[in-house]
Amino acid sequence: MPNSLNIRNPFRQDMMARQFDALVNCYVNQHRDLIRDGFRNLGNSWATGFWRGYDDVIPSERWDRGSKQTFAWACYRAGKAVRALEGDNPKYPPETSIRRHIVTGAPQ
Repeated sequence: MPNSLNIRNPFRQDMMARQFDALVNCYVNQHRDLIRDGFRNLGNSWATGFWRGYDDVIPSERWDRGSKQTFAWACYRAGKAVRALEGDNPKYPPETSIRRHIVTGAPQ
């Protein structure tokens, strides 16, 4: 099934292509495993991979050949592709103040 945003899927391998499309569709449909109550959900590994790609936290050149054969890479690429489509106005910018509050207990 193609993704809802008509983003070119960079994967030829069936399972990797499906993972990529599934993440893009979850983003469009605001699936609770990816977006919960209007905020990023970081409670599972594939969502974390997606948001790392969305923020470009780990540069693509740091992924070695073996890592690029994993579902984590497909999640990362999906996040990166969605963010590239949004341009300069990300729909879900990083919530650094919320993370700081959770980690340190500092007031928001």
